[in-house]
Amino acid sequence: MSAAIFGQIEAALPSQGAELVKKVKGVVKFEIAGAGNWLVDLKNGSGSVTQDGTGRADLTVKMAESDFLALAAGTANPQSLFMKGKIKTKGSMAIAMKLGPIFQSAQSQAGAAPAAPAAAPAAAPAGPQLQSTPLFEQIGAVVNSPAGAEYVQKVKGVIQFNILDANKQPAKTWLLDLKNGSGSLSDSGGRADLTITIMDADFVALSQGANAQQMFMKGKLKTKGNMGLAMKMSKVMSMVNPPSRL
Repeated sequence: MSAAIFGQIEAALPSQGAELVKKVKGVVKFEIAGAGNWLVDLKNGSGSVTQDGTGRADLTVKMAESDFLALAAGTANPQSLFMKGKIKTKGSMAIAMKLGPIFQSAQSQAGAAPAAPAAAPAAAPAGPQLQSTPLFEQIGAVVNSPAGAEYVQKVKGVIQFNILDANKQPAKTWLLDLKNGSGSLSDSGGRADLTITIMDADFVALSQGANAQQMFMKGKLKTKGNMGLAMKMSKVMSMVNPPSRL
């Protein structure tokens, strides 16, 4: 069944390949449990699809065939699958955020244009898109990997992030539990040892190496709770770009 989807992606390349290459700019290797490996090159020429490809990939995506088919049909939310650990990645997370156009190309060849509007609420929720969301998705992927238990040992606390939009209005809440089990991440509030309130753009800057102490001094990062835990923010932010492992 997965082979048919990759066939549809390949069939779309003559008409859509050049545009897909401009959008994705990467080589993605799909490792589909029970259905083999596929290399989708959307970096060179007008693109190509190869079964059992052994070429160099910028991103490797590993998942069950049932989840792959659900994504291709537009009935599954990739963010939700990431959060549940059903999608595992290795490599460029920037490319991972561009998987949508790949599946849309398959839908166009299957005559499944109506499926695109059905998936729209998950891909483009009401309100402005937050730049921090893909970063929390990456944190969620790390929590659901073997590295999650390691971060629990390093941090030993539950942190709630209150993300504000450009107008300094509450936009999203994330609860990162690095205290219990092998850790967890949920997009809702709860009992936390430390609460951090920060603007969306400032959280992105923090993930890129901005000094947390300077942000605190300038009032860009507000905290409530365990300050000892706040001193471990560098460990938390390292989850955004952890050593690659699959």
